[in-house]
This record gives sequence, C-alpha cells and structure tokens, in this order.
Amino acid sequence: MVARLLGIRPEDRRDATVAFLTLLGVMTAHAILETSRDALFLSRMPARDLPWAYILIAILSLVVAEASRRVRALLPGRLTLCLALLTGALGTAAFHVLVRRPSSPAMLLALYVWTGLLATSVVVELWLVVARILDFGQAKRVFAIVGAGGLTGAVLGSAISGGLLMMMGPRALLLVAASILLLTAPAPLFFSSSRQPGGHPRRTAPAATSWLAMVQSDPYLRRLLIVALSSSMLLTTVDYVFKSTAAVDLAPDQLGPFFARFYGAMNAIALVVQLLVAPRLLRRLGVNGSLLLLPGLLLAGSIGFVLSAGLGAALLVRGADGALRHSLNRTGTEILYVPLPPSVRERFKGFVEAVGQRGGQGLVSIGLLALTRAGVRPADLGVALVVLSAVWLAAMSGIKPHYVELFRKNLREGALETHYEAAELDLHSFEALIAALSSHNDHEVLAALELLASYGKTNLVPALILYHPSTDVVLRAFDLFAGSERPDVDRLTERLMRHEDERIRATALRYSAARADEALLHTMRDDPSPFVRITALVELIRRGEIAAQKSHNLLTNVIDSGSADDRRALAFASRDLPSDRFSWIPVKLALLDEPGLRGEVVRAMAAAPDPEYVPTLVRLLAVRDAREDARSGIIALGDAALEPLKKALEDASLPISVRRHLPRTIARLGGQDAFQILVDRFAIEPDETIGSALVRALDRMRADDPTLAIDRRALFGEARQCLERAVNLLCFRVMVQRASLELEEARTPASEILGALLSDKEAGALERVFRILKVIDPLEDFENLFSGLRSRDRRLRETGRELVIHVVPDPLRSGILAMLGDGSPEARLRDAVRFHDPALRARFDRAVAKLATQDAAQRAEGHRDFEAVYIDSLRAMLLDPSDAVRGVASYCIAELGLDELAPEMRSRAKGESALAELSEEAMDLFERQQDEVRAG
Repeated sequence: MVARLLGIRPEDRRDATVAFLTLLGVMTAHAILETSRDALFLSRMPARDLPWAYILIAILSLVVAEASRRVRALLPGRLTLCLALLTGALGTAAFHVLVRRPSSPAMLLALYVWTGLLATSVVVELWLVVARILDFGQAKRVFAIVGAGGLTGAVLGSAISGGLLMMMGPRALLLVAASILLLTAPAPLFFSSSRQPGGHPRRTAPAATSWLAMVQSDPYLRRLLIVALSSSMLLTTVDYVFKSTAAVDLAPDQLGPFFARFYGAMNAIALVVQLLVAPRLLRRLGVNGSLLLLPGLLLAGSIGFVLSAGLGAALLVRGADGALRHSLNRTGTEILYVPLPPSVRERFKGFVEAVGQRGGQGLVSIGLLALTRAGVRPADLGVALVVLSAVWLAAMSGIKPHYVELFRKNLREGALETHYEAAELDLHSFEALIAALSSHNDHEVLAALELLASYGKTNLVPALILYHPSTDVVLRAFDLFAGSERPDVDRLTERLMRHEDERIRATALRYSAARADEALLHTMRDDPSPFVRITALVELIRRGEIAAQKSHNLLTNVIDSGSADDRRALAFASRDLPSDRFSWIPVKLALLDEPGLRGEVVRAMAAAPDPEYVPTLVRLLAVRDAREDARSGIIALGDAALEPLKKALEDASLPISVRRHLPRTIARLGGQDAFQILVDRFAIEPDETIGSALVRALDRMRADDPTLAIDRRALFGEARQCLERAVNLLCFRVMVQRASLELEEARTPASEILGALLSDKEAGALERVFRILKVIDPLEDFENLFSGLRSRDRRLRETGRELVIHVVPDPLRSGILAMLGDGSPEARLRDAVRFHDPALRARFDRAVAKLATQDAAQRAEGHRDFEAVYIDSLRAMLLDPSDAVRGVASYCIAELGLDELAPEMRSRAKGESALAELSEEAMDLFERQQDEVRAG
C-alpha cells in the first residue's frame, strides 16, 4: 500500500528498501557524530578556526576520492560501500578514545576533518551504487524515497543526540555513532546486481585519463563542476556565519542542546519537504527548475541578512539551507548524474565532491581566514552571501541546455541515425571514387558515377568507362557525358556504334547524332535492332529530313502496328523529338500496358520535361516500376508543375494509389509555395493515408529547409488532433481486448485481427504527432525520440521520456507520456483521459466493476452493460476514417450477428479494399527503408 502510494513499482522495491535503510543508518550516525563534533569543537576552540578544518577537508577529499576510485576498480560497488562503512565505524570509535579532556586543538581539528571526510565518501559511494543499479526512470521514482531515508536518519540522529546529551557528554556520542555505522555496514550486500542497459552499448568514458581533460572536453561536466563549486562556497559561508553567530550569542554549555534541537527541527522539515513537496516539484518544475529553488531562496534570505544581521536572520538563511539542501536539492542533483555513462559518473562524481564541494569550502575558508584576521565580523559577510547566491543561481540556470543535450546523445547512440549530409570530398576521397570505377561490382561503379555527378566532377570520369562490360554502366556514363563535348568520348563513340548490344549502339548513335551525316542515319534505319532503327528515324525527323505529315504517319504506324520492341524503342528515342509537335507520342505510349514500356516512357519524359506530361506522369506514380522516373520528370519541370499537382492532390476522384504519392513529389519540388500547398491540404485532408503522406512530406521539407515559414499554433492543433486520434484508437483496442476476456462469442479471429490493426493505427497516429513536432522544430531529433520511447530497452524509454519533458510543451507532453508509458493499455488510457470523450470509458469502467463483484445479479447486470458498451464501440468504429478499421469492424459485427448495426454497415461500406490499403502501406514502409539505406 505504502509503495503504491509513493509510486514505487514492484521491480523497484528491493533496491529502494536497501538504499533507504542504508542511508537511514549512515545519516543517523552522521547526525549524532555532527552534534558531538560541533559541541566539542566550538566549546573548546574559537569559530575562527573552522576555515582550517574546511581547507584540510578539501585537500584530503582528493586523496580519499582517488583511493575510493582505485578500490572501486578492484571490488564491486556494494563491497566498496561495505568497506567504507566499516572503516567509518572503526575510525569513529578510535576518536572516542583519542578525544579526552583536555583534548588538544589538533585532535579536535582532526575529529572535525574526519567527520567531513566520512560523510563525503560514504554518501558518494552509496549514490554511485544506486545510480548504477537503477535506470533513469527508476531514479526519478526512487531517489526521493532514498533521500527520505537520509532525512529520516538525520531526524532520528538529532533526536537521539538530544536525548543522550541529557544523560552523557558529547564525547560519548562518538561511540553511539560508531555502533550504528557498524550495524549498517552489511546492508549494501542486499542490493541487486548492477544492470547494464540492454539493446545498445552504453557510452564509455573518454580516452582522457585526467579529470581536467574530462571537464575541458564536456560542457555538461564543466557546468556540474561550476554548480558544485559555487554552491559549496555559498553553503560553507552560510554555515560559518550561522555557527559563528551562535557561538557569540550562546553560552558554551548551551551549544550542544541548541544544535541538537536546531538540526532536529531542520531535518524534520526537510523530511516533510522530501516526502510531500519534492516529488510534486520535480514533476511540475522538472529537475532543472527544482534545482533553482534553493539558490533563489538563499539569495532572498541573504538580502534579508544584509538588512538585519543577527542570529534570527542567520537562522532563516541556514533554515532554508537545512530544509532543502538534503531533500529537494540533493535528490535533483543526484538525478543530474544518472544520465552519464557509469564509467564517467563514477570517475567524475568523486572529483566533483572533492574539488567542487570540498574545494569550494577550501577557497572560502582561505577568504574567511583573511577576513577574520582583518577584523571582519560574521555579521559583515551578508554581501558575500548575496554575491555567492547570485553566482550559484546563474550557474544552475545555464545547465539545462547541456542536460537536455545529454539525453539527445543517449538517444542517438541507442537508435539508428537516419539523416545524413554529404560532406565535401577531399583529394583522397576523389581518388577512392575514381578507383571504384574499376570495381568488378557493377553497383559499386554506378554508385561512384552518381557521387561524382553529385559533386559536379564528371570530367574526372575516364572515357574508357564506355568499354565497361555492364550495359547499365555504359548507358549511365553516356547520360553523364551528354553535352560535355569531350573529344576522347567522341572517338570511342564511333566504335561503339558497332557494339553487339543494341541499346549501346542506339545510345552511341544518339550521342553523336548531331554530328553524324545524313547517309549514316539512313544506313542505320536498316539496322536489325529496333532501338537503332527508331533512333535514326527520330534524328532524321528532328533534323526535318522527313516531311511533317509523313513523320506523323511513320510514328503512328510504329505505335499502332509495330512490335512491342518497336514501341519500347520509340519510347526510348522520343526524348529527342520536338516537343511542340510530338509531345503526344509519350502520352499515347503511356496508355499502353506492355512490359517495360512505361519505364521507358517516363525516363524519356524526365529527360525532356514538358508541362503537358504532368497529368500522365501523375497517373504513372501509381506504377511501382515507373514511379521514381515519373517523379523525376515532374521535378524537372520545377514550379510549372505545382498547380497541376495541387489540383491532383485535391481531386478525391483520383485513385488513392496515385494521391498517396503526390505529397512526396510536391515536397521534392521544394520552396515555400510547395510547402504551403501541403500545409493547407493537411489541415482539411479527410483520408488518413494521405494525411500520413502529407506529414511525412512536410517533415522532409522542414528538415531540408528550416527557414520555411510555418503557423506554429495551427500545427500544434493538428498534433493534438492526431494525439486524440491515437487515444480513441487505444480506447477501441481496450474494448476489443476486454471483450475477448468477458464475452465468449467475441473470441474470434477477426477480433484478434481488429486488435492488432487498432494497435498499428495507434502507433501510426502517434508517429504523426512526432512528425508534426518535427515540422514545428526541425532541429530537434523527434524521429530518434519516438524510436527511443517505443524501444524495448527500458533505459532508452526513460531517456526519451525525460527528453519529452523538456522539448514538448503541454498539453501534448502529458498525453505523449501517458500514451507511451510502460503501463497496461487500460492504465495508459486512464492517464490520457483528457484527450478523449470519457463517456464510453465511464460506462466501460462501471461495467467492469460490476463484473468483478461477487454478487451474481451484479455480475449479470455488468455482463449486459458490457455487451452494450462493446456494441457501441463497434458502432463508433464504423465511423472511423480508416477503411481498414471499418472493414474489419464490419466483419466482427457480422460474426457476432449484430443485426441492429447492419444499416450502418451498409452506409459505411465504401472506399478501397482494406487489404489493398494495408499492402500499400507495407510497401510504402519498405520503400522508405530502402530510401534511407540509399541515403546512408
């Protein structure tokens, strides 16, 4: 019950309990030890000697941190923590013997230093063990509870100290603290084994071996060090001012009871903050926002201390420190370390504690020594408190961008990168491409040609490539050489007109046709190859050597009476015909359904673009083998193709097999006009499939050109609609799954298919949400973020959730976190209730509650109620925008024999085949994956 109330899941309980009890013991002992130390030190030594203790702690902390790191490299973290606790118990017991009346100042100073070193080393080791065992999501749930263990221990230790001081002196408390540490030492052995994330390798520490190099190379680590240093300097000054003021205003015999009561009250307040306030603030403000609270309060309190010095003002400043430092601030600070790779975290955290925390104490202590020697009173240090508070606040404010970037890096390393940019090639890269032209692998040679063409370096391609044994390579080389006027290519072309491959002969003739004499062309008209004959005929027509009417008759005869090879040859050569007189040729050829013909037609249209080709090219987008060439032909027309494409996109009478490919085609044209066409259509497009294609196209355009103007409010509205669509689909799926459990007649194959279909549609709607967010902010990697949130790796999912908190605004943020949570479908639906109509859900919950009762009448009523809810959910599915959902839901209705829904089924029985839609979507996914592979 308590675990559920605190948000602890079953998999968290063991480690949360062990961490809670361990920190409880450590902080109980520390509170007792701290009370004993302060009472002994301040009753026998002046407060002006405190800076010496701070300096020694800072210096020795580096030694302890390095020693701990070496031990940790040899032993598991649990054993290292056990040894630290045992060492602390023995050392504290030894000081019980060494600190006797009258104690030397050196021994009292050593006790003060020992207490500071023990607290630093043991607590750091504990948090490192916990951070290694838990992932980020567990850390956010568990750290507040673990921190509560420390605060509970502090309250308990202060209470024990106050009670024991009534019966014994401060020195005896040392033995009590040692006993508690000894009893706590075995607890870490009950932690779970450290878990490494599955599914992807974790980042390792940089090659640098020094802490300084790590700080210099990583801005996030650098910020953490600055925050630690500035906060330590401030809190040390606060502690000095508070204790110095107390030593002046109170008698020596009053110091022990005063510190016990004060620490007890502060720890009690901190415990309340930790349990009741900190979790809410972390959820509402986030980690970064919560960590601004303490420096902000200290800044306000320091200003108050400047205006009104004295113990009362010092109590207020120290009270803010005591209430938040070990509760909210400690929990938030520990969370900042969790996203770091374990090797970096374990090496750097000890360094921060030593150099940042203790180093800050040392620096301030040197300054305090100089000021006290100059006669500066504690009451005069208010200005220093104000300055240090402002520095800490500024340092903390600047850490958020680096914190968010750390999660982006973790996601990128755990998910596949899908966006690539071609870098400028150096001399060695060009040499490698030229060498690839000699490869035995034809695909490698073609890829090298394409790359050289993309960099405008076709002049580097040797003419001898035309002797390559692959026909595809030779034809592509001729395309690249067209218009280049290279004498070395011209000499080889004459020989290639006698090549055994008809396509190579025809292409060589096309390349040299402008320079060929008429006799050669007439000779080629008698070539046995249709490709060569038609190419020669087309060149003669282009030159005007054949009369217009005769030319028309000859070409018409080829189309109507020629062989299939003749028509393919005419399609191949039609790019050279004058478009003002013969643009009808490829259009007419495109109407014929012959193997290989349409591919030749669209390649010819792409090579010689004409606005009259657009309607034909649009229709050919539905032909898979001709699609890319058809798209290239449209793109070659540029802005002239925009208006016809816009009309086609708005034409609902066009087959969906055509319209679904128009958004990508428009996107490839680029520019603000094309972008606006897609945006305007996306806002009103009723078809889900076309909507998905539109948002993918918008995503691509904004990624290529982030300067395109957008209406952010409208796009956020579209994202919300997509999220609501996903929640409705989840609601349907919950109904279907529950019906399979409660209604025997609903356990059919169609019901199982419907559940799977709804799950797939839900994922598609969520993907559209992230694509719209990518359109709004193209610099954010929402694609990898979505992949991370849906990963099987829990650590990647938790990384994605934390990034969502920082990059997605509400209310989308809460809906996304609910829909992509780790709970059951029913639990996720409850969390996302604000994004759908709760009426059907409320009826569902009431029916399920009745089904769970022991009363037979109630169960029977619940069964009837649930049947009605399920029928209403099927009725709602008949209104779904997806043909596939309507179709499978209709089949389920037919299986159940629900005659009352028959009229609605008939009225909604329209649209294309659901199976055809699903098949097309699967092939689209395959094409996108192939595009990404080629892009990479």
